[in-house]
Amino acid sequence: MCSSDLTCTSQRRCALDGHGPVSVPAGHPVHTLLQDNLEIRRIATELKRLAELLGAGDESARPLLAGWLGPLGSLDNHYVRKENQLFPVLEQKGIDGPTKVMWGVHDEIRAALKAATAAAASAPATEVAAVTSKLADAVLDMIYKEEKILFPMALAHIDDAEWRRIRAGEDALGYALAKPG
Repeated sequence: MCSSDLTCTSQRRCALDGHGPVSVPAGHPVHTLLQDNLEIRRIATELKRLAELLGAGDESARPLLAGWLGPLGSLDNHYVRKENQLFPVLEQKGIDGPTKVMWGVHDEIRAALKAATAAAASAPATEVAAVTSKLADAVLDMIYKEEKILFPMALAHIDDAEWRRIRAGEDALGYALAKPG
């Protein structure tokens, strides 16, 4: 169990691990965000693997790593849909702590992606590996927080009419990773 698992970083995270995945039908905004997360997780996991190889001195990982940074830029669309569609509805209900924190972390991830992309071109391998690994960890941590905190909270507080408005607004912003089912 989590309490004896050394990979668990905090009591809060251990408690969240006990919560099952959210379940929503295809076409629901949370379903689309979850589908985005599948792709974002895949990219971030591969970046982490390549950063480890590069950090261990495998220069052949550099062009591969650089090639994976471009597709990770699609997470900006995911963040914009959360920031412009989901967060305002939660904030109208007085739930603004998680939204403010997440928005700030989105901005940090955006900056880290720019830094990793710039570093991948010419920085020393150890620097590229460190910057990219940190980026991948931040992205994976955001996915965890979305799936364990944000989405369950949103599903508990947002009614069907509000979800329909969120869904309609998402179409205007477009989709870079997953499209509604």
